[in-house]
Amino acid sequence: MTEALVISKIKERLNISSKDLFYIAIILGLMIALLYKITQTSFMKKETALLEEKNNVLDAYLHKLDNDIKNRQIQITNLDSTNQDQKDDLMKQLDFLKQKRKEIVKLRKEKNVSYQKILVLTSAIAQQHATYGKISKLKNELHLLQDSLSKLVNNDSHLETPSWQYKFQSLQNSYQQVAQENKTLKTKLSTLSGKVFATNIHSQPGEILRGKFDRSTRARRTSIIQLNFKLTRLLQQQEQLIIRLFDENEQEFALKTDYLQELLGQASTNKTIYLKPAQAKRFSRGKSTVKLFLTCNGKTKPIGIHSVYLR
Repeated sequence: MTEALVISKIKERLNISSKDLFYIAIILGLMIALLYKITQTSFMKKETALLEEKNNVLDAYLHKLDNDIKNRQIQITNLDSTNQDQKDDLMKQLDFLKQKRKEIVKLRKEKNVSYQKILVLTSAIAQQHATYGKISKLKNELHLLQDSLSKLVNNDSHLETPSWQYKFQSLQNSYQQVAQENKTLKTKLSTLSGKVFATNIHSQPGEILRGKFDRSTRARRTSIIQLNFKLTRLLQQQEQLIIRLFDENEQEFALKTDYLQELLGQASTNKTIYLKPAQAKRFSRGKSTVKLFLTCNGKTKPIGIHSVYLR
């Protein structure tokens, strides 16, 4: 049966002329085009709103960084040559702030919204700002205490001030401790940059009932453990995540490798997998330890640990 004959039979049954069919086709085409336009417009509005939100957040941090950079430059200018250690510390802070400003400017130019990059960047800035505030507070307390001691000694040269000296020494020790912590923190931040760790690890034991996951804390009703965690960065092509389960006697409990396929289907750093026993039907009672490992180029290293308790 030819195409013309089919169209002819349709027109006879519906009692519609060729002209009517032509107009109906035009109307349907316009409706489809309008629907596509509405969908695209809605998507573009959402994407634009996300970019504006990202830029507003980054602009706020840029403004704050500009003020901090200006303050550090003023402080460095006002220091004389006798305060070389303090000047060196301020120079390091200034370099850190300038570097973070460059990273924010670069991130602001990106069209894609990367919440992971924003979180890492803003967390580092907040940590540095908090540490600097702590050190500044201790410096002010030391300065006030030195002034008080000077006034007391000037008023009475025979005055004994053991308690003031003890307090002064205590504050000095606190300042040195915080300065050392700040130095250690900077070293750790530079060492851990780009490394993979599993954070915010949570678990929920349970079983599948009527096709749905049903929570439970009893061993006799636990055939699956739902594990949720967040990685500090996305895995590279040559990296693989391995999950191992140990009982309270540190004996390994065999698991099915189904979770490997589940991980392949999850593109973000937020992960949700289901651990299933490979040999037994249920998990054992008591405390179990979930250990997360990263394998890369034949090397394996631990990146997270979590405990699960079953009654």
